Amino acid sequence: MSDARNPSTFLEPLLQKIFTGLRVTSVTVDLRGLQYINSATVGPLLNLIKRFDTQHIATTVLYDTDLDWQRVNCQCMRTIARTLTHVEVKSQNDDTPTPSRRPPS
Repeated sequence: MSDARNPSTFLEPLLQKIFTGLRVTSVTVDLRGLQYINSATVGPLLNLIKRFDTQHIATTVLYDTDLDWQRVNCQCMRTIARTLTHVEVKSQNDDTPTPSRRPPS
């Protein structure tokens, strides 16, 4: 759960550590275990996903759309993912990833 008023204070140093020396070609951001995040946390999460995209890291974002807040965020992230080259969004209720601009392998 994330209900911090300014989650960037905690998340930015943590994310900087993650990106320092990161040498991966793919990553999964699995949000299915979260019961709640406040709206202030969505921005840093989106920045993380955009940062993976700019680093050419194939990113899969997983949501549990049985939870109302995750369903809404999943729909928004699917829309955003269409503008990103290396990001796809999935939920446990679908087998088809969100179309992205990912170049064919």
